[in-house]
Amino acid sequence: MLTRLWERVLPTVTDRPPLNLAIFNDTGATRHYGCELVMSTLTGGLTAHGMTSAWSHRVGVDWRTFRHEIPRFPAIAGIVVNGEGSIHHSASRPRARYLSQLGNFAHDDLGVPAFLLNATISDIEDDVADELRAFDRIWVRESGSLAELEARAITSKVVPDLTLSTPLKSAWRRSGICGTDSVLGEVSQAIATLCDRRGWPVRPMQRRPQGANDGRQTAAAYAKWLSSHALVVTGRFHAVTMCIATRTPFVAVESNSPKISSLVRDVFGDTRRVLDLDAIKQLNPDSYVTWSREEIRALKEYMRAARPKTFRMFADVAAVLSLRR
Repeated sequence: MLTRLWERVLPTVTDRPPLNLAIFNDTGATRHYGCELVMSTLTGGLTAHGMTSAWSHRVGVDWRTFRHEIPRFPAIAGIVVNGEGSIHHSASRPRARYLSQLGNFAHDDLGVPAFLLNATISDIEDDVADELRAFDRIWVRESGSLAELEARAITSKVVPDLTLSTPLKSAWRRSGICGTDSVLGEVSQAIATLCDRRGWPVRPMQRRPQGANDGRQTAAAYAKWLSSHALVVTGRFHAVTMCIATRTPFVAVESNSPKISSLVRDVFGDTRRVLDLDAIKQLNPDSYVTWSREEIRALKEYMRAARPKTFRMFADVAAVLSLRR
């Protein structure tokens, strides 16, 4: 679907065989709606620019345990690392460390360029920052990550999260309030307790493991369900991006890194809609169920720029790779 959408904007490269890439931190199999949208947009954007995924590394698996199985040049032309919310608090998160090492590995062992995209970067150690310098290009999802890298003299660009370049349909009408979960158990419990006390429905951001994905358990359907409410209470970064994409009012509790606050500040210029747990427990929804004029203007401006920035990112990857043909 996304490839066909992008073909209407940028012609798919057809005069040459596609450039084969290895994709790292593939989140498509997590049953998480936001991660499914990310991978759909990622693969669609690559295809529309004459690239394809020839090998994939699943999120949560340390690639170093099977490093000799990873294709090398000329079997692949480059690697793409889907950063998402994986590279933060490197002192306690092995994933942040082993993903950061892929830039040097790509150059030294595979003989190919390396690209880190769609990333949040926060609270990394100096040696992890040094590893990140090896990437040929870095694109982060929000300006907080940009500032983290700028402080270490690492060049990057901000491109909104890939879910924000995904066409999502909104419900025709909005009514009531709903809640989602969070990656943090305490936040999930607080939102669930609030919603139970006030009679609001709650749906986690993951498909149920049992049963087929029959259309009721798709990312698009979940986003439409969120948009059918006048207000969404969430602790999920991708629930916030879906609300932004569908213009659905929300309040959010911060996640396991400052990514929600940074995104909301990028969009609106403030973090009024990011609340702490005490404020959520005593939530007065009347203050949040409608957008202000300033918020509507900011939403339109942010979304108008999102897809062109994403297109330019993929075009940049293709341009670097084309030099090696």
